Amino acid sequence: RNRKAAYYKDEDINLQVVIKMNRIDYAAAKVRKKPENFFEETHIEIREMVSKEKIIERDLVNNSTKMSFYDGVYFSTIKSGTLRPGFSYILSISSMLDGSIYNHPDEFIFKVLEK
Repeated sequence: RNRKAAYYKDEDINLQVVIKMNRIDYAAAKVRKKPENFFEETHIEIREMVSKEKIIERDLVNNSTKMSFYDGVYFSTIKSGTLRPGFSYILSISSMLDGSIYNHPDEFIFKVLEK
């Protein structure tokens, strides 16, 4: 949600992520019509697209990359000036599941522009 293909260097990047769990292990009589909300500890990680250098690395110690959760939506903000302009970045989302890190398959690519 709320994503754009490009952001300006002096613009905060406000992320909103909705994660739904589709379980395949339900018995046929118990299949739910809507997927369940996902309520696990979730973090962001950002890499520069060409070099794959980690610019913001997942932080499980201080939780500086942990997303906030409210009403079914995860939130996080990347402050302006954090990412260098003129580069493209890959945003990855991961969650803690049963003590292990699960990397969600969808990634988001965006550019940071000078002006």
